[in-house]
Formats: sequence, C-alpha cells, structure tokens
Amino acid sequence: MPPLASLIPPRMKIDTIVDRTQTIRASVKDVEFTLALTIALVVLVILFVPAQRARDAHSRPSSCRLLAGATALMYLFASASITCR
Repeated sequence: MPPLASLIPPRMKIDTIVDRTQTIRASVKDVEFTLALTIALVVLVILFVPAQRARDAHSRPSSCRLLAGATALMYLFASASITCR
C-alpha cells in the first residue's frame, strides 16, 4: 500500500476493506502438504512394487494391495487435514 499511497493526493485516504492473505496462505500450505504427501506415496510405491515383483511371480495381488493401502492413507490424511482446520 505505501507505493500506491505515494501516488495519490494527500487528502485521499486508502483503507483495506478485505484482507485475503490469510486465506491464500492457508491454501498454499494445504497444497504444499498435499504435494508432500503425494511425493511420499509415489516414492513408497516405486520402492516397494519392484521388491514385491522380485519376491513372487504373481505380484499383481501384492501391488494392488499396496496401491489400495496408499489410497486409504491418502483418504485418511485428507480427512485429517480437513478436520484440523
């Protein structure tokens, strides 16, 4: 606001009516959390799926269980982040 105030005549007064910075900062934090969670889950899947394939020839059920577990974790973390607000 100070740069803008220096451009207008001194008789005019500038006031902030609505401050949306808190909402925007909360949204950015939520996006950062979701991104970090997504990266962690992708790393877990990348690390554990090849290990499961090396163990048994029928790796599809194990991979499906791993992906279902990752989806369940995302659901739980998402609902926890919604209730913490």
